Amino acid sequence: MKTSLKLIIAVIVIAVVGGGAFFLSNTSQNPAPPAVVVPPQQQNAPKPVAPTFSQKKSFNFDNDQEGAIPSYLKADKTGQGTKSEWQVKNDPTAPSSPNVLAQTSDEKVQVHFPLAILSAEKYTDLNVSVSFKTVSGSIDQSGGIIFRVNDANNYYLFRVSAVDGNVALYKYVGGRSSVISSVNMAVSSGNWHTLTIVAIGESIEGYFDGKRVIEARDASFLAGSVGLRTKADSVTYFDNLTIGY
Repeated sequence: MKTSLKLIIAVIVIAVVGGGAFFLSNTSQNPAPPAVVVPPQQQNAPKPVAPTFSQKKSFNFDNDQEGAIPSYLKADKTGQGTKSEWQVKNDPTAPSSPNVLAQTSDEKVQVHFPLAILSAEKYTDLNVSVSFKTVSGSIDQSGGIIFRVNDANNYYLFRVSAVDGNVALYKYVGGRSSVISSVNMAVSSGNWHTLTIVAIGESIEGYFDGKRVIEARDASFLAGSVGLRTKADSVTYFDNLTIGY
């Protein structure tokens, strides 16, 4: 009985060892496939970027008459109040000195939004940038780009407020505002900053000092004019208004 048991165990051991040898022999004959190597040119492939715009218009106000609003701009307002005072002024701190476009009305009315609209052209997809500096204001110290403007009561607004401490994208429909997107951040008054808005179809991106801060989608307005805006008693200077389209 013991002899038979030993014989059975020996057969099992031989079978296991033989199978292992067979497995090792086969794996050496059929090595694993080599790892896939991504070519360097694919590893460093550029990320997709927003479409570029083939045409551009720029306004630095340096050749415009001081003390008056340029002829290619129309002063208007949204909301209450009576004044929308825009004029070219000298400012040695301007990014493209000597001149800036200044909104100088300091009317202390909360729901008062002076506009300066470029009335000659209407744009669909666009890239608009402007430099701005808030000078004074107790109710607000702000500056913004209006785009896809249909009239003084229907447009998008991308604006910065040093008083509220935020950057926000609004739409105005029939003179009533609604916030599409807003980001809180510290905004210094008395210093030059840059706003940029990129609108392609329903997609809207807003940049503050070169950093993207707003991403949104909205189809309320798909074409219209471009302009600038302030609020209440905010005295604000603008320079280097550029439109890509």
